[in-house]
Amino acid sequence: MYVILSSIQEALAREKKKNKPCAKTEIMNLCDKRRELSHEKYISLVSKENYQRSEHGGKEDDERGLGRMH
Repeated sequence: MYVILSSIQEALAREKKKNKPCAKTEIMNLCDKRRELSHEKYISLVSKENYQRSEHGGKEDDERGLGRMH
C-alpha cells in the first residue's frame, strides 16, 4: 500500500522550474533601436533594410527580413 502511495505522489509531484535570468534590458534596447529605425525606414533603401533586419533580430549579414527588395 505504501509503495503505491509513494509512486502516486511521485507521479503527481510537480518539478520546480528554474527561473530564467531576466533579459529586460536587452529586450528594451532592441525595442528602442527598432523604434529609432522605424522613423528612418522611409528615408533610404539602406535604412529600410536595417529596419526590416531589426524586425527579425537578424545580424548585419543576415538576409532574412529583406522581403522583395532584391
